[in-house]
Amino acid sequence: MATAATFTEYSFAQFAEIRNRKELCDFAFEVDGKSYFAHKVVLAASIPYFEQLFDGSGCHDDDEDNSAAPISPSNEVLETLLTFAYSGLKPEASAVATENFLPPMVGDADLEALLQQRELLETLLTFAYSGLKPEASAVATEDFLPSMVGNTDLEALLQQRFAKFDHFRRSEKLCDFTFMIKDTVFSAHKIILATSIPLFADLFLRPDQSNVLDYTVLNRLSPRAVRTLLQFAYSGEFNPTSAMQEEEGNDLRGVILAAKLFQVQKLEEMCLDFLRQRLNADVVQQYWPFAHANDLFELQEMLKSYMCANFQEFIGTQAFLALKTAELEDLLVRDDLSVTSEDDVFRAIVSWVDNAGTYRPSSTRNIASTGRAEAFPRLFSRLRICKLSEDCREQILSHPLCKAHFDCA
Repeated sequence: MATAATFTEYSFAQFAEIRNRKELCDFAFEVDGKSYFAHKVVLAASIPYFEQLFDGSGCHDDDEDNSAAPISPSNEVLETLLTFAYSGLKPEASAVATENFLPPMVGDADLEALLQQRELLETLLTFAYSGLKPEASAVATEDFLPSMVGNTDLEALLQQRFAKFDHFRRSEKLCDFTFMIKDTVFSAHKIILATSIPLFADLFLRPDQSNVLDYTVLNRLSPRAVRTLLQFAYSGEFNPTSAMQEEEGNDLRGVILAAKLFQVQKLEEMCLDFLRQRLNADVVQQYWPFAHANDLFELQEMLKSYMCANFQEFIGTQAFLALKTAELEDLLVRDDLSVTSEDDVFRAIVSWVDNAGTYRPSSTRNIASTGRAEAFPRLFSRLRICKLSEDCREQILSHPLCKAHFDCA
């Protein structure tokens, strides 16, 4: 049975696909008249040589003179290392296909040197986008490659690269994208965002769809929540407890909303799993209005399930009394509503109409004139009268609310 790809393996596979399509590339070089394209941040995180090159050569994202760097004889081997950083997958054999890299005409005298050059280029391309080094190679790359490149160390190697990515982001190095949430500016790398955050994948990789960031919507987020989102995009890891401590309300509402708006389903699921293990009446009260205001249907369903499973304890709580008519009606008709009898359902309706934990006697006129009393017939229709004993049924039908709405009796 095949094992699921890890966050880092999946991401690097996506990096390679994007590079193969020549998308989001910000670095180019030439070998024998053939151009190759890559992403500076991937190269710098994969091969120390490129980190030093980009850090000290003045290669900035807005410097058009550095967008394409022809390879000179003195740095040919060093430049070919950049694609090696993109694979991470180990070829079965080092003799990989090289036809795409052959010039139209090759003299016999140059063939051996050219083959070695191709092999090195292909090997380095593979390493750059996967992190794995072939067992054998006709050319030496040790002077430029990290020491840990064995298959058994692949996950650790890719994690090291992601740690580098995040270091670059925090240092604002090689960043090619910035956006602002409220008064906070965030810098990042398009290639990382495009593989981790679907909203950015649409923005960067599908320009024909006229995708733009809707800041009217995104400015509902807190900068702290967006920072947490970026940390997840650059690591695949999320600590709900730490995230709650960083948010103003000491909860996950900001992170959940950020995950929803940026379409990061995995992060949203991690938040919900954390809450599911800690559900209580306070959590329901805290998250229920938020879930409805932002159309968070999975969160709504989780909270509804808790309400129904603990319905008798839920009656009279602030969260219960704050329910809207349609929300309460939705609970009353659910098959998983846990009550001992229909009398519990009637007690819940009365409690909600009276807007207090217990019913306060009032005159028929006062009851009928209250706003919530107008919803009583609608809610009462959800009561399964036939399941009540005759005595209980008579008591309910003689209640002032029923008398005030004689059409229910």
